Formats: sequence, C-alpha cells, structure tokens
Amino acid sequence: MRFGRNVENMIAALRGLPENRSRSILREPKSAENLMREVMEKYRLGGKTPEDTIMENWSDLVGTANAEYSRLMRIDERKRAIVGVTNPIVRQELYFHLKEVRERIRALPGCAHIKIVILRAG
Repeated sequence: MRFGRNVENMIAALRGLPENRSRSILREPKSAENLMREVMEKYRLGGKTPEDTIMENWSDLVGTANAEYSRLMRIDERKRAIVGVTNPIVRQELYFHLKEVRERIRALPGCAHIKIVILRAG
C-alpha cells in the first residue's frame, strides 16, 4: 500500500530515518505499450497530419499558377496556417482570395480547427 509523502515522513520520523524532502512525484509505472500509444497519439506519428492533407491538395486550394510560388510552412499552436509566398504578385493575389482559401482549407478532413491563414514572404 502506498501512502502520501506526509504519512511516509511521519513513519520515517517514528523509525528515526531522515525525511523525504524531494519534490518528485511517485507514479505507478506504465507499460511500454501504453506509453508508446500515448506518444503516437500526442505527436500524431504514423497518421496523416493536417499539414500533409493541405499539401496534397495545395494546387486545388490556391490554384495551379499560385501553387508554384507558395507553400504551407506550418500550422502553429494558435491554429494559424502560415503560408510562405515567394512572389509579391502571387502574395497580393492570395491576399484578395484569403477568405476563400481559408474556407477551402477548413473543408478538408482534419483541418476544421484552422482559424486564420497568414501570408509571409518566403
């Protein structure tokens, strides 16, 4: 049976042993199978990520002419899609159609969480 740190320290005091003053937390061990499953889910390993889905459909989302000069750089923790655009004319064209591009991205499976599309030079 496991006791809390306070109870363990009282028992140690009765036995004449030093107190445990560490700040670590004692946890039950996890099996390697459960641990790997948690890691796979947390980091989306082995599955299709929203970035993969967007890049597969990129020319359909922005048009074939604009797709050559732009690419999805990343999706950040604030659920924003950061798009790098190498040509200023294409950047302006995408800016005019930004709302439409965002709605097309949100229509893709697994991408409904994206709130904003940001255009960056690059």
